[in-house]
Amino acid sequence: MIEKGYYILDEQDHKLADAEMVAFGNDSMTLAVTSEDDLRKVAGRKVLRFSIARVYAEVNEGQVVLEDGNRFSLENIENLSVKQRSEFKIQARFVSRITPILPRFIENMQEDAGVENNSEKKEDDNFRIPVEQEVMVRDISCGGIGFYSDSECSTALDYTIEIKITEQPLVVEVSVVRSEYEGLTRKYVNGAKFVNLRYTEERMLRQTIMRMQVLERKALKERLERIEEPDDEN
Repeated sequence: MIEKGYYILDEQDHKLADAEMVAFGNDSMTLAVTSEDDLRKVAGRKVLRFSIARVYAEVNEGQVVLEDGNRFSLENIENLSVKQRSEFKIQARFVSRITPILPRFIENMQEDAGVENNSEKKEDDNFRIPVEQEVMVRDISCGGIGFYSDSECSTALDYTIEIKITEQPLVVEVSVVRSEYEGLTRKYVNGAKFVNLRYTEERMLRQTIMRMQVLERKALKERLERIEEPDDEN
């Protein structure tokens, strides 16, 4: 299904205008601004940022090659979110909880084993239904999160996890991509990516991470300045 509803964004990724997609290609598309007031905000721009209006957080940018009335034809479209996710990453330490999305787990289990064989699978001694557990977050980016856990997390299952460092705590969905036992800490080291992240949620994460990066750099600079200060006694 092709999405038609879009937001055109300003340089801070705030909503600037509503638009509809009227044509698209491999590296091009045409957006039509839906109101006269919004058109005045967008007219004359050489580059447009935009995202799907429904739920997802992907922010794209394209060069305006043709402006015809309320229609803007874009080329050389780039996904800015992919770049931002790789650039914005910080070390973070806070306790959280990770909770399996059990209805989705049951659906996956039925697909793998067949509905008629579920009862046999539940009787398997090695079969365990995932449970909620406390975790220690170790790092976070706009695209995912790393954390320690006492028990292994399934890579075949989606979870929810609480993010406590934002202005308002977020509960977001994650998909675990690795869960490996670390003998030194006697914990499982997990890496998970965010899934179905809303635009407002990613923006909140990005702003929080950027603010924490600035504070980290400021603290590092102050430490270095103290080290370099001459000793008055000498």
